[in-house]
Amino acid sequence: MATAPITTASTTTLFWVVVGLWAGCVWADYPVLMSQGHPGGPARCEPIRVAACQDVGYNLTSMPNLVGTELQKDAESRLDSFNPLIQYGCSSQIQFFLCSIYTPMCTPQVATPIGPCRDLCQTVRDRCAPVMAELGFPWPPFLNCSRFPPENNEEYMCMEGPGEKMPLLAPPTPLSRPIHPRPPPRCTHYAHPHKYRYINATSTCAPLCQTNISFTTSDKSFAGVWMAIWAVVCFAVTGFTLLSFVLDSTPFRYPERAAVHLVLCYNLVSVGYLVRLLAGSTSISCYHDPELGLLGVTEGALHTSCALVFLLLYYFTSAASVW
Repeated sequence: MATAPITTASTTTLFWVVVGLWAGCVWADYPVLMSQGHPGGPARCEPIRVAACQDVGYNLTSMPNLVGTELQKDAESRLDSFNPLIQYGCSSQIQFFLCSIYTPMCTPQVATPIGPCRDLCQTVRDRCAPVMAELGFPWPPFLNCSRFPPENNEEYMCMEGPGEKMPLLAPPTPLSRPIHPRPPPRCTHYAHPHKYRYINATSTCAPLCQTNISFTTSDKSFAGVWMAIWAVVCFAVTGFTLLSFVLDSTPFRYPERAAVHLVLCYNLVSVGYLVRLLAGSTSISCYHDPELGLLGVTEGALHTSCALVFLLLYYFTSAASVW
């Protein structure tokens, strides 16, 4: 009987130590993640590590790039999807243009990354868009030439490119198309492959956000309202119990003290549902990819809000089950 309170106190101490260590790790890693070029973090120059862009006339870049890619390895995997177009040779400047998008030039004297000029974009687009159209691919919206500076001047700096050195090539004919066959469709192992997008960086398929795959919109709305109601009720009841314990802990002796830990766990579980309710399901479970659109989160390491809600729900539900 003498060892029971010690065991409970030790468990409580261990619980708060784990929570404190997790919060400390997140706080310690935050400036590191921000310095690596995540949205909102300070941009800094770094050597170009993308093999296709290491011989384009400059050797420093910064992340995120002009299409929002945060890591160079992700930029390289997306740049690889343009290899058939580069090999076809629709423009001698296509590789330089794509590198200026995915690995824009960086210099310590300029606060923002330096991308292509509008004339360079238009030259490449006029030569390569017909080729892409013949193969069934439209010119990507994120390569809209109107978003680039019209000329290189003191107000807006941009790269004009090395100049076009190749004659205008005709689009590929149906007879020549088998030389560069269209790659097989991805995500076909899902029941609704058109509702997924393939991510080159992770070689996985991510569902489009706000699409109905397994449930209808009304089903998801009903489930959201139902969980929100019970989350509020759970938070109120467990909060009242915790307040009672704080005001007078005498009635909560061993073995009744275990009920306090159980109530605390369920209170934090309800907080996880309330965070989703207040922030909105889209901001928690979705993220915007500049090339693929609004996708469901499949890698939560760099999505703090999703990781936080997952931690609250998974960890404290498991802890409540143990108690």
